[in-house]
Amino acid sequence: MRNKQTNSNLSKIWLLVPCAFLEQFDKETKNNYSSRSEAIRRGMSLILNELTQLKTQTPQQEKTQIFNSQEKSNNQPRGS
Repeated sequence: MRNKQTNSNLSKIWLLVPCAFLEQFDKETKNNYSSRSEAIRRGMSLILNELTQLKTQTPQQEKTQIFNSQEKSNNQPRGS
């Protein structure tokens, strides 16, 4: 059995998600990311960037961004 080398800058996490959610995630990310871990790291980065932006916004800017986000999701086609 080979011993995998690990990067000391990385931490391993375990998380439980519904099987159907994971299957859809894998299907949607397989052509854009080399691994599930890379896709999850990118998603975490996007969330952190969004939260950082929200912290620096005025209350009015935050309301506008939330409204625009809701409008965008309401205009997307349902189902695949």
